[in-house]
Amino acid sequence: MKEKQSKSTDRRRYDASFKSNVVKMYESGRSVSSLSQSFEVKDSTIYRWISDSKANVSSGDVSLQEELKALRKALKQVTQERDVLKKALCIFSQTT
Repeated sequence: MKEKQSKSTDRRRYDASFKSNVVKMYESGRSVSSLSQSFEVKDSTIYRWISDSKANVSSGDVSLQEELKALRKALKQVTQERDVLKKALCIFSQTT
């Protein structure tokens, strides 16, 4: 009598680097169907990896936006300080 294998034993696990490489290939222009055929992974699985990747990027965007805001504020302050020092240099370098 043949034993039936459960589907859970047929599931393959992929590491994060493999998933990110597949997503990068998709972003560089390869189609999901060609990636699916090349790596023998279901289309739906690749679409989920792409979706997860976009979700991770959007959560990382918040911290990047905060960093950008802080850097712009620092640049504005340094620019003002530079302008003040230029004016002071002109005043002190004048011969009286």
